[in-house]
Parts: sequence; C-alpha cells; structure tokens
Amino acid sequence: MMNEFWLRQIKASTAGLELTYPETEIRFRVEFDSTGDPSFGIVELYNLRPETENRLQRGEYFILSAGYQGDTGTLIAGAISHVFAREEGVDRICEVEVIDATSAYLSQIISRTYSENSRLSYIITDVLKTTGLEIGPISLPDNLIYPQGRVIEGRVKEVLQQLAEEGGARLYVKNGTVYVVPEAYAEEVGVLLTSETGLIRSPTRIDSEDAEWEVECILNYRIREGTYIEIASKAANGVYRVVSGYHDSAGAQHVTKIEVVGL
Repeated sequence: MMNEFWLRQIKASTAGLELTYPETEIRFRVEFDSTGDPSFGIVELYNLRPETENRLQRGEYFILSAGYQGDTGTLIAGAISHVFAREEGVDRICEVEVIDATSAYLSQIISRTYSENSRLSYIITDVLKTTGLEIGPISLPDNLIYPQGRVIEGRVKEVLQQLAEEGGARLYVKNGTVYVVPEAYAEEVGVLLTSETGLIRSPTRIDSEDAEWEVECILNYRIREGTYIEIASKAANGVYRVVSGYHDSAGAQHVTKIEVVGL
C-alpha cells in the first residue's frame, strides 16, 4: 500500500529551518475552498529543541510540503499567524497556524476613486497590487466599464470579493497567488482517481448547493480548489472540479478529502 509509513514524506520549512518526517514527528491539517478565504493550515511539530521552537515566530514565511517517496509537493505556503506550545503526556507539541495570505489582503483598509470609463479588470489588478500576493489569472465573464467611474472603500479582501462578483467571477488564493476566474474555471492539472491510483473508497453522494460528491484518497498535493479530477468508480464516473477539501496527516492517516462537482 502507498500509505505505509515508510513511504510517507513531510517537510516543514521556515526561518532557515527544515524539519522532516520521520526525524521530526509532523502532523497537519490544511483546509481549502473556493470562497475567497485563504487556505488555512495547522501544523503540529513534536518535541523540538527549545532553540528550534523559538525560531517559529508569527509573520515568518512557512512552507509545508508532503506526499510519498519520490513524489512530494507544496500543500500550503504562507505566513505564520499563531504559534502555541503545549504538553501532552510525554510529548511537547508546537502548534503552528499558517494562512495562505498576507495581513494586507486580510485586514488592510483601502479607499480609492477610479476615473470615468475605468474597466473592472484594471481596478481589480490595481487593488491586488496592494496585497503583496502574486497575481494569477484574471478572467472576468463580464469585464464591466464604469462610465461614471468607481469608488471603492473597505477591507481589501471584501472589496476584491465584491468586485469579482460584479464581474461574474470567483476569487480565491492558492500558495500566495490570487485567482479571479469564472465559476467553472479549473486549472490544467489533471488527477486520475481509481482504486489503483489512490481512491480509498467509493465516492459518497452529498446534499450540497456547491458539490455533488465527497471523495477520499491517499494524500495528493496536486489536489486543491479548482483542480480537475477524473474519477473512475462504481458510484461516480467522469470529470469533476474540486470545490473544497483538506489534507490531513496524523497517526495512520495521510489522506486528502474533497468535495467535487461535475463538469
């Protein structure tokens, strides 16, 4: 089985540190969705030396990568938002919270006035430049022109979400990059899930406005919001887009769980 411990690989990097499993016990849960909220991760690092623990500071850039022997990739890359150490039995656990965004994107207030006949794509790009994040694809189904100009005011995140909605698009952040894309947009990353390629059990039909199936597979760093998934199973067959999900690794578990919608 691919999920045997000896094949598992995990690496946490920050502030000049590089911690790897199994030399360091590392457990995590990384959540992602298509709502515009940045991905969020909780990483637990066990029994660190005091000098190592002290180097984990709020605001430092943190990269978590994982997978299996010979095939690993980034799960989340962002700023440390909180560090908390606790004792649990004989273990000392340093819990690190990571957000795939910048403080400017999350909480900065912006107030700007744009001239007559400004295009929506220009305004969105201009606001994005204030976030410190990489600007990914900007594809608006309706690239509005504002004949009377446009005034924006509020928190950057909320402003960008509103502008994206006005253009008929959705906004999300992935590994420090902002995407403003049509609802049906899916990245050109294809993942085939069968019982031979990592599907743990047959997908389950769910009652949701946004998704149709719940899927569980061995941990796959390629899977994020917006990823194309081809599923071959007794229950679900076809091509789907990932709406939301999480990567989870703790004890015997090293999995990715997602909700998908058909294309």
